[in-house]
Amino acid sequence: MNKAIKSRHYAEVLLQLAEREHAGQAVYEQFGPFVSTYRQISILRAILISMQVTSGQKQQLLEGVFGEKLHPILLAFVLQLAQRRDLKLLRLIASKAEQLYREQQNSVKVVATSSSELSESQLKHITKQIVDVYGKQPEMVTVVDPEIIGGLRLRVGNVVIDGSLATRLGQIKKKLIQS
Repeated sequence: MNKAIKSRHYAEVLLQLAEREHAGQAVYEQFGPFVSTYRQISILRAILISMQVTSGQKQQLLEGVFGEKLHPILLAFVLQLAQRRDLKLLRLIASKAEQLYREQQNSVKVVATSSSELSESQLKHITKQIVDVYGKQPEMVTVVDPEIIGGLRLRVGNVVIDGSLATRLGQIKKKLIQS
């Protein structure tokens, strides 16, 4: 089975199990950070993919490292991936699960980058515009980047809307050079 199809299948199964237990949001919120931690800690990866370490030992390790931070459904899912030797698909599964969860929730990830902290009223205005244009509830992430000088850069899903002053100045410079 191809990696993309297998990853989608795993993501669908995980989300279905989580929804059945009314834990969809908890599993969704924990999966990304777990994958990041898994990728950063090589000894954790080595132990989880090892055939010499029993499932019980792997479970003890995960419970010891993550404790209550890892939902039991996610813990069981990761252990199942380890048993099936499919942990190499973890990033793809997490990406697909995030996409599927957002579709279910009718939401979209929005990264708003500005040169200074956005006010509550600015965030509300951006949120309203996203809802009006995309018809989806935005999951807002704000980033402060003084290098954009002024204005705003939005990433809505995979679409970038760049209204930053730095970009505008770059465009003007390019036109002047071409003239």
